[in-house]
Amino acid sequence: MWYKEWFDCEYYHILYCHRDDKEAEAFLHRLVGHLKLQPGMRILDLPCGRGRHSVFLEKEGYNVTGADLSSNSIAFAKQFETSELHFRVHNMLEPFPEKDFDAVMNLFTSLGYFDRPEEDQKALQHMADALKSDGFLIVDFLNPLQVEKNLIPEETRKIDGIIFELNKKIDNKNVIKTVRFRNENKDFEYSEKVHLYSRDELCSMVNATGLQIINTFGDYHLGPHTEESERCIVVARKS
Repeated sequence: MWYKEWFDCEYYHILYCHRDDKEAEAFLHRLVGHLKLQPGMRILDLPCGRGRHSVFLEKEGYNVTGADLSSNSIAFAKQFETSELHFRVHNMLEPFPEKDFDAVMNLFTSLGYFDRPEEDQKALQHMADALKSDGFLIVDFLNPLQVEKNLIPEETRKIDGIIFELNKKIDNKNVIKTVRFRNENKDFEYSEKVHLYSRDELCSMVNATGLQIINTFGDYHLGPHTEESERCIVVARKS
């Protein structure tokens, strides 16, 4: 499975070091305000990567658990642990051992990586099962219509002296990215694959977990979702 190797690789973090933390923090601030989450409530950030969302949420006053399959990412994130912020290695395809979270957040297109849709459904079900009654699930996904419209087939980026050659294509409703580069006299090649779930498909999958969808947003400003939206953000609640 490509994501086990690539997400655990230092070059992944080099390539994506440009991610906008301020934008992410502003989004989370708006989101928790919209959901009226109170300080001290428990939030699960799954998967959490190196913990940038988790760290901000803890600073906002929440009791946060960050979990990710990448042991290297979790090892990095543990430097930020406090009495209200904890990190652990966890596979989304397995039930989460803790329950009764007030919110579970699946952020920054962290679904659609598995080989079969049934596995994505299983991951969503485990997230739903980790919620307490009246808890929220937030799934922050891409908008496939905009991905298809704005796809750049070939791109070159130079970061920290490394030249990354990126190739993208869409095949059988999957956007596939190939990453090639050379460093320290070695050639490297990695692949990424994300299934392009439409808003209706994503909502259907969330509904199948037994949760009730209460909102869909189209951007990090919590604007309405349209065909032109940058994102597809689904918010659901457990009865």
